[in-house]
Amino acid sequence: MYGVSKVFNELLGQYYHDKYGVDFRAIRYPGVISSEKYAFNGTTDYSTEIFFHALESNYYKCWLQKDQALPMIYVDDCIDATMQYLRADKAVLKRTCYNLCGVSFTPEEFVKEVKRLIPDLKVDYEPCERRSAIASGWPRSLNDVNARNDWGWKYDISTY
Repeated sequence: MYGVSKVFNELLGQYYHDKYGVDFRAIRYPGVISSEKYAFNGTTDYSTEIFFHALESNYYKCWLQKDQALPMIYVDDCIDATMQYLRADKAVLKRTCYNLCGVSFTPEEFVKEVKRLIPDLKVDYEPCERRSAIASGWPRSLNDVNARNDWGWKYDISTY
């Protein structure tokens, strides 16, 4: 239902844009990484949750397969991109819905980087069938060329 309702709203917004000139704008985000501790339950939340477990117990049980790459973006970049998009002159926008892209990585690649900061971390991979199935349906990366071309979006991982 989640994906169906997103597409329905995008199409509805496109309809109102085309028929009545409504300035409808939508963004498709990849998985969002944050430094805040929330109630974790999303497919990509391992990328934030792992730090809290590593600091509390030096152990993390990952619910995805170690080689399941998913696209991710930092929350501050989502906010910046959203503000850029909302401020963009509608004359330069060629569509109503845009993808954002950050960086794609696997849990195993991510754990390797986390271990540079917390070397004693132990990680077991015990994929959850439901979450792995959801992750398998995600694209390996998102194409954000339209956002780059139309309103100047740019993700620069080198700033981190």
